[in-house]
Amino acid sequence: MNAGLSPLDTILRRLQPVPSLGALLSYFEEPELMAYFLDMIDEYLPEWRAEIMSNEYIGDRIGIFIREFSSRHFDIHGEWVQSIFSGDYGDGDEEGETSLLEGLVHYIPLEVEGFTEDDYHGFQYKTAGFQLMLSLVRCPYEVPEDFSCHGMIPKNSGGLRVPLLEEMKKLVGEDLARRIPEAGWEREHIHALVDGTKYAGLGDFADWVEHETGCTILDLSEDDYNMDPWDWDRETVDRLSRERRIAGEKQARSDELGKWLEQNPRENFGKMLKYMLGKKLPPKEEPRPRTLAEIYGVNDGKDEAAATLTAGL
Repeated sequence: MNAGLSPLDTILRRLQPVPSLGALLSYFEEPELMAYFLDMIDEYLPEWRAEIMSNEYIGDRIGIFIREFSSRHFDIHGEWVQSIFSGDYGDGDEEGETSLLEGLVHYIPLEVEGFTEDDYHGFQYKTAGFQLMLSLVRCPYEVPEDFSCHGMIPKNSGGLRVPLLEEMKKLVGEDLARRIPEAGWEREHIHALVDGTKYAGLGDFADWVEHETGCTILDLSEDDYNMDPWDWDRETVDRLSRERRIAGEKQARSDELGKWLEQNPRENFGKMLKYMLGKKLPPKEEPRPRTLAEIYGVNDGKDEAAATLTAGL
């Protein structure tokens, strides 16, 4: 908002073209909120200011903003979109519309799609492609202390994979399911096995499961984001806009692989698993042992006496 100007002054200086009388009166009901909203329009959708401002109802103005912003930058949270385009603004009155505007200007209602523990435990409600890919990725969650699976816990799996591995027997048959590594593959190993192949989407899927895509939209869950939502600023919007493209490419690759697996789960999954099992993993790099000088923080040239002492130990 312009420094030194009141919210009303800001609105009056920028109401060009002049909106309808109903729209004009509504600007003065919550002048500070409307001033912030005008700033957002001018920053991110300046070419749409006239059309947005010409609408009488707050909900309609917000609706146009969300629609055009989402098409140019990144998606606004689905619940907001549904509220806007269904006409459900909370209580369906002016107070509800004002509340919606207040929420919009105070923080970015970002649509995030991070993998959650509910996604893992509720795998049976996902597509077959999702389940098949998940069966190859190590479980990113710890086993609860009171976890029990009637003695069927594989020795290396940690237990949480048991229901998933049992489901694989139904999808691809017992013989093929037994070849799935009990603990699954680590994300880095999956990339080493499939990057540059027609199975590369599995690497993108593993990145999503482990929150390592490098894209906020795919790495944060709603609970994560709602704990500390971001304010509107140009740098954040530009960064999220760039990430949206990358996230879309990653999702497209994993979705394409999932759909291919679903076409013939037993045959196609068998081909991918056979390929992965037949390819040797690169040796895991072990960290270099630290010297005593490094352990005790001795720097060459700074403490020659200490360096000589530790070198002789």
